[in-house]
Amino acid sequence: MDTDPTKFWIADADERGPEVYPGLYTISAAMMYDFMLVPKAPPIAPPEYLWVPIKEKRRMGRLEASIAEWNMIWEAGPMRRLMVRRGFPANLRRIIDATERDVRLIPLTTRNRYSGTAPLYHLLPWPALQRRGLPPLRRGGWPVLMDYAALENVLPADFDQRLSACFAEYIWPLLCPGSPPSAFAPTEPIRLLAHNVDFWLPYVDCVAQERVRSMGRTLIKDDKQQETLEKARAIPTSSEYPEYTVERPLFGGYVWSGEEDAWDATQRLVEIADQKGKLRGILDAVRSHRVADDFSSKWSLAKEDFERKLYRKRSKTRVSFVELDDTIPVHGPDSEVDREIFWEDFLALLDRKERHVIVCLRSGHTQSEIAASLGYETHSPVSKALARIRQKAKRLLDD
Repeated sequence: MDTDPTKFWIADADERGPEVYPGLYTISAAMMYDFMLVPKAPPIAPPEYLWVPIKEKRRMGRLEASIAEWNMIWEAGPMRRLMVRRGFPANLRRIIDATERDVRLIPLTTRNRYSGTAPLYHLLPWPALQRRGLPPLRRGGWPVLMDYAALENVLPADFDQRLSACFAEYIWPLLCPGSPPSAFAPTEPIRLLAHNVDFWLPYVDCVAQERVRSMGRTLIKDDKQQETLEKARAIPTSSEYPEYTVERPLFGGYVWSGEEDAWDATQRLVEIADQKGKLRGILDAVRSHRVADDFSSKWSLAKEDFERKLYRKRSKTRVSFVELDDTIPVHGPDSEVDREIFWEDFLALLDRKERHVIVCLRSGHTQSEIAASLGYETHSPVSKALARIRQKAKRLLDD
């Protein structure tokens, strides 16, 4: 009898075929709720993602249960604040009360961030994962309902970096049509140095929401439940929440299944990132070198320092910074908040022939109270990321 616990997470050979792999699954909130408060019109803005650090094992159970409940009733949007008040941990309550946006709470206890990035991981076909040395995990779950500490023994230590490279390789044909996979080889003039998958999380969430809504709602169980629903709908809507109604929860099931379905979802992901995240505009600017230097006074000195440390007398390196502004915040260890402006590194590109380094940062408005509650307010991860990018660019230019 095989007792290896890690094999529970790995898809068997017959589960890795392109007809069924990859796959993402969702569980219906009907497991916990008979009815849901639902906005009459789905929200336009993508949700804000909040990585919630859980440092003490004794706190993990209660916090994870609260996070699972909050995420499971995602459809209720801001009305969740009323639905989960009783017994909700005070530190989480402070976070959700700090913003009127819809938010996803992601537990962060492990050395990797699979918990939050699972929807992206489970877009990737098995051959793509193989190329990057990543395991064929069984179907993923959306939204996140638990931390995956058990996967520490299954995923490689550099999981986040491998996922970033694998996802960038997978999605790049949609961003740069006609660009072959060899564009990522070390010998090519333009090379991807860094790509933060956090950018995609709010938009893959939108894709999942669309698909789950298309599944329809769970059926009325009996006459008593029908009568309760009619009574709830007859209650006058308050002036504070006039745009909500009462519905049965949505069905659970596969959000996508198989390579073809996952690719359709990926195409929709790029469309939504274009519409709501200005993605294609920044890529067009980067490819055509239409980037403005000194875009932000906050990072002007950082740019000068970046360029100075790459300087060579015979062949000076040109450095450009470009800002992707008004994006959806993803609060986590790699984000930085200055007053109420959120910052995060997005990607960096190197043209070795022209000795031109392009650094892209993204920003967005948020509540500084969120960063303070999560413990991210005093971090300087963007500055550290710039140092890492500079060091890697220096190595490549000196080769």
